[in-house]
Amino acid sequence: MDPQNPRPQQRPARSTPLSATATPLGGESSSAAAPRESSRSSNSTKSGDSLRGGGGESARRDAQSAPKPRGKSSRFLMLALIAGGLLTGGVLATRGGTAAPSDSAAAAYAAHQNADPRTPIQFSVADLDGVRAAQPDMPARPTEVAPDVSAAGPELQAAMAAHTVQYVTVRVFDTAAEDGDVVSLSTDTGAKFGPFTLTNAGSTVSIPVVGGRVPQITLQALKDGNGGITVGAQTSVNTWYSGILPEGGTQVVSTVSR
Repeated sequence: MDPQNPRPQQRPARSTPLSATATPLGGESSSAAAPRESSRSSNSTKSGDSLRGGGGESARRDAQSAPKPRGKSSRFLMLALIAGGLLTGGVLATRGGTAAPSDSAAAAYAAHQNADPRTPIQFSVADLDGVRAAQPDMPARPTEVAPDVSAAGPELQAAMAAHTVQYVTVRVFDTAAEDGDVVSLSTDTGAKFGPFTLTNAGSTVSIPVVGGRVPQITLQALKDGNGGITVGAQTSVNTWYSGILPEGGTQVVSTVSR
């Protein structure tokens, strides 16, 4: 203290180096900024990995946590699609259209187109049915269409009463596609056959013969499966072809015995 100036003397303030207290312009110290820069660099690397297609750890976690398809559901879906395809195919086949066979594709179709209605069915002694003649009342045999003589005319009734009726057989068949054609036959002596469905294998028709004369036959087309009704008649002598008959059509067929 100065005796002439009683105020105490102030000590000069100690200066602090600028580097010890200086704060970066960003408002953070350099030591705090370093970890954040490292974090940003790490995040940038991960983002780059994702953009490059590697997916990074985040993409792998997303892939692992994504729901996986259930095996049973996939199998059920496949079975349903197969069953639907089979059902569709089945419906097309039964309804005709392009999936059903066509009568016009059969090899014998041209024979029906060119058939002469005057051509007879021919019989010989080889076509005689001795079994039916001996037992006219027996039930129909397999593949046989037995005659219905309940409405027989007087000539046939008299021959049956005298047991003098003979029978000849003819195989009647569908020459084209088996598509459900239905026909019936009748003779000018009153015998009737059917209705029956035509097949490729054919049905045996036993026709009663009176006095050695094979009767005239009328063919009735009752139901057309697809493309017209085409009938074949086979004996030991020849194969006869009908015209292409519409549903409800008829054709009179002459016969000849040798």
